[in-house]
Amino acid sequence: MKRATKILLMAGVVLCLLQPCVLQAQYPAEFAEIEQFFTLFHATIENRDLDRIIQHYDRSSPEKTDAIVNLYSSYFATFDTISCQFRLSALYPAEIGFEAVVFQQIEFRSPHHNFLTSHWKTFFIISKPDGWKIKSEQIRDYIIPLNTDLSIYLDTKNRLLTGTATLTVSVTRSGENTVIMQLNPGLKVIGIVDANGEKRSFRQRGSLVTVDFGPLFNKGDQIELMVRYRGVFVNENLERGYSQLHIGDSISFASWITNWYPRINGKNTKSTGKITFDVPRRLNVVCQGKLTGYTTYNQRAVVTHTIATPHDFSFAASEYIHSIRDVDGISVGVYLLNNDSERMNFYLDRVSSIIGYLKNLYGFYPYDTYYIVEIPSEIGGSLGGSSEQGMTFFPEKTLKSGYFNFPLICHEMGHSWWGNTVHSRESNIIDEGLAQVTALLCIEHFLGTETMREFLKSGFPDFPESAFFYFLLQADREGRDISIACNRIDKWMELHMLAETKGAFAYIMLRDLIGNDHFISGLQNIIRTHANHDVSLADLQREWEMLSGQDLDWFFDQWFYQSGAPEFLLTYRSNRSSDGFYLTQCQIRQSRDVYRVRADILVQGEEEQDHLSFWITEKEMSFQFETPFEPCNVIFDPEYKILRWTDYFKHIETLGDALLLQHLGKDEEALELYQDFLNEHPDNWLGHFYIANTYLIQQDFEKAREHYEILEESIGENPGFKLHMTQAYLRLGKSCEALNLPYDALNAYNKVLSMDNIAGSHEMAQLYIAILEKKLDPNAIEKKIPNLAALWRRIWYFGF
Repeated sequence: MKRATKILLMAGVVLCLLQPCVLQAQYPAEFAEIEQFFTLFHATIENRDLDRIIQHYDRSSPEKTDAIVNLYSSYFATFDTISCQFRLSALYPAEIGFEAVVFQQIEFRSPHHNFLTSHWKTFFIISKPDGWKIKSEQIRDYIIPLNTDLSIYLDTKNRLLTGTATLTVSVTRSGENTVIMQLNPGLKVIGIVDANGEKRSFRQRGSLVTVDFGPLFNKGDQIELMVRYRGVFVNENLERGYSQLHIGDSISFASWITNWYPRINGKNTKSTGKITFDVPRRLNVVCQGKLTGYTTYNQRAVVTHTIATPHDFSFAASEYIHSIRDVDGISVGVYLLNNDSERMNFYLDRVSSIIGYLKNLYGFYPYDTYYIVEIPSEIGGSLGGSSEQGMTFFPEKTLKSGYFNFPLICHEMGHSWWGNTVHSRESNIIDEGLAQVTALLCIEHFLGTETMREFLKSGFPDFPESAFFYFLLQADREGRDISIACNRIDKWMELHMLAETKGAFAYIMLRDLIGNDHFISGLQNIIRTHANHDVSLADLQREWEMLSGQDLDWFFDQWFYQSGAPEFLLTYRSNRSSDGFYLTQCQIRQSRDVYRVRADILVQGEEEQDHLSFWITEKEMSFQFETPFEPCNVIFDPEYKILRWTDYFKHIETLGDALLLQHLGKDEEALELYQDFLNEHPDNWLGHFYIANTYLIQQDFEKAREHYEILEESIGENPGFKLHMTQAYLRLGKSCEALNLPYDALNAYNKVLSMDNIAGSHEMAQLYIAILEKKLDPNAIEKKIPNLAALWRRIWYFGF
């Protein structure tokens, strides 16, 4: 080796050794003190000492203190033991105190679940009379992926994936010296080399892969790593009853959230790239990007897709039949597992219309494609849908012939903006809550405001997320009715459901308050300014306040940051005045926490009616009004625009308990609870609906029929639950058919035809009638339904 080369190398080694310590040398006393501070801080976390943890934070803001308490309380409630490791790499002077760059790794363990998290974080440290304190902390977005090239070989018989990933990343901040990646724990890294072909040392634990570099990175550096890996997927969601990844002979698929390829661990994980799949020749591959290569050898195919728009990558490979069309520059397609052209066109038509509407609503569509991709229900499990970036996986049970599950499909499409483009900083309230709002806006646009309001209150048997579902399963239940803005990892399911029920309802109430134009403009601005970044409720609030000119603190405090819901009791008295008008005096009392709402009041006379509106701000308030007619009834919030307790909602808790048991597969215990409830409330239509459904599942058709018929008598003309009644009549008909009562079944199906056409209920009833009459009279089908296929093609959710 030449002497000059040796000198340069030695100088490089010295610089590498010194660079991590340069900032330490600038602030030696502070560095040592803050390093000791973090040693004690992480020890208190390991000791699960909440009081001492809080003492490490600046507690000048009660809201931040509450957030810290909630966060660590959720850790302690979920995991039995916690171990921490940290490394303080740099200190930078801040306006007050220091910006500490810390590599933090925390492992959470419990008998059933281990969880390892590793991040570079910024802690803003300030000096107080009683020592150093954490002012705030955040995960550092210090590197962003520029390009990801993947080469994937699928051994479908052995369920084995072999891959090579070449990642190019750019350093955006100085102070770190470790690249952290996520990889499915079933996939093992074989080796990692850098751009020069030099082997890099790495550590792999669980789903985390870390690659250490000696010197600290500098802003603007580019790093290239080639990662070779191989293994069989670990399905971490099986304990929740569903799957988002699988390799098998009939189908292989993987969602980006399963980390089926090495992904940068951080907030900015999307990149452009190229994916080359080597798969059995009979399989069609669907993923993001444009098909740019296809060759075959032996019985295999090599398929290449080039991704020009940054994505996190997902894929599926099966013997798909598909159809694609261009919708305003977006490639919209449907990939089905069987050759059903009618079903293909049915979904393609509707999805194309919805994508066109949502693109206009939000101002742009963030990806080049939107594909509906079918997966087998037996593999997807309880999965309703999995929203990928530019596609959605749906189990076969969701994509039924002639039946478009409007709320579910639109909800998953809404994740294209909420969750995949803009990420919620707090729990699920933005990702899930605004995806649900997207579904509500679609229902309103295509099916009308009345249908949207009805769904918002009552839900639907195949998609029950609504006010009704909130009061059925969560309201006033300890540990389930919590603030929907809190971060509690031990309350993931509860917060998910709250976001889709109470949260979505609160957003629509906000729209009623500030107006649709301001509401939609706020969403558009947030998407445009926070694309591929986190967004908080505070960000949304500021945007809506700026647009509407209103102070919305009170609204967010009562609907998002506190638990529960209000209850209003209205009483009134009317007297005729000397001028012939009727003076009505009303009193409204709030029997629970005091809320501030603007409430509509409907005044009904024998032939006339009037609509009024009042602000309710106190526990008890009185107001009066005059009408030219005598009021027969005064109704508070007649359209149920306020999420609130009603007499009906107050006594359905037992039904919720039974439904939860049934969800766990404990049908016998659920039946006992249903019966206990009906003994106390014999006329409750919902109790009869649920117990009848349970008997139908158990094939006890006589008892199912009995309760469906009681339900018919109990529900009366209540329009708020007509969505359920059509389903009840269809199921009553099936029960009668099983009991060999064909004419009773025909009677039930004909009652469906006498109601509004809900969720294609008329077409379903027509089909059942046709099949049944064909058994009774082979010529009847031609008389009854001359063109059944054409009728099925017109089915739309709620009828369209």
